[in-house]
Amino acid sequence: MVADDRAYYVDANQAACVLLGRTREQIVGQHLSAIVAPGRQAEVDVQWQSFIRDGRQQGIFEVVHGDGSTRQVQFNAKANFVPGLHCSFLSESPQRETGETGDLLTVCAWSKRVRYQGEWVGLEEYLLLAHGLFVSHGISPEAFAQAVKPPVP
Repeated sequence: MVADDRAYYVDANQAACVLLGRTREQIVGQHLSAIVAPGRQAEVDVQWQSFIRDGRQQGIFEVVHGDGSTRQVQFNAKANFVPGLHCSFLSESPQRETGETGDLLTVCAWSKRVRYQGEWVGLEEYLLLAHGLFVSHGISPEAFAQAVKPPVP
């Protein structure tokens, strides 16, 4: 699928149409939020800004299929593959019996919080809850070098 800078679709191939249960005419001209599952549309603008800033994004999200059902799809997207146009490749998302998605960890692109059992938690809390790991803090050599830079006269 190809979208413009405003997140409106300008093209969709046959595979995307089949996956979404929609015709090309039902997709082209629509905003990205039109295919996102109800309750998730508010996230679209923030995720879009992050995508444009970072240049790439991948993960799993829920879409509304043409028949009205919601489905999880896996996506891999590249911003500005040509200036002002952004492509995303969609595929069916494998799911475990629990409804969780494989070994994928969803991390907020802005806050770096982790989605765990339907809630957004800090990384340290996630590591403790999900894996029983306690976190100790340190400073990387890069951060240390930044912290001890002499003041510029």
